[in-house]
Amino acid sequence: ERSEALGALDKVVQGQQPVLFQTDSEEEYLRAMKLAADFKLVPWFRGSGQEYRLVDVMKGRTQPLILPLNFPDAPDVSSPELALNVTLGQLRHWYLAPTNPAQLANAGISFAITSDGLSSITQFLPNLRIAVARGLAADKALAALTTVPASMLGIDRTHGTIAVGKVANLVVADGDLFSTDASVLDVWVQGTR
Repeated sequence: ERSEALGALDKVVQGQQPVLFQTDSEEEYLRAMKLAADFKLVPWFRGSGQEYRLVDVMKGRTQPLILPLNFPDAPDVSSPELALNVTLGQLRHWYLAPTNPAQLANAGISFAITSDGLSSITQFLPNLRIAVARGLAADKALAALTTVPASMLGIDRTHGTIAVGKVANLVVADGDLFSTDASVLDVWVQGTR
């Protein structure tokens, strides 16, 4: 009996197509790494924002990593009763999540950045600016938006940098894009404003 679902995994099993694992915790990341190794899969990982807990494990790995910028809101500790409901783990994640991209970049781990997981796309640029303010180098932030994803997707000959003959996808700002006082003036997609 032929199964269309299993048939679709043929290229995956043969190592001709990567598998994207969406991980929601560091345990899921470790489990996905083990699963990929056991079945000799080509893994890509969509991170959880908690990779700062695994920097030592991730060092030296070259599998594509896609990081979300969905940082947690500050816990409500406005009253003693509410403060008692906040765990140390929640406080620690609230404090460290914006440093996740910086910690990975400082460890030499390459990643792309995604807007996936945000409740509103308008949070993306402010959260990216927070990540830069919390230690992510501007050149690493720019690479995570341009050259790294282009390389991951195998389209770096036509995308990712500004050069003659490449697709013109541009964001024009009136200053440093990663500073809070810069405004986006224009967005160009494939050469069209």
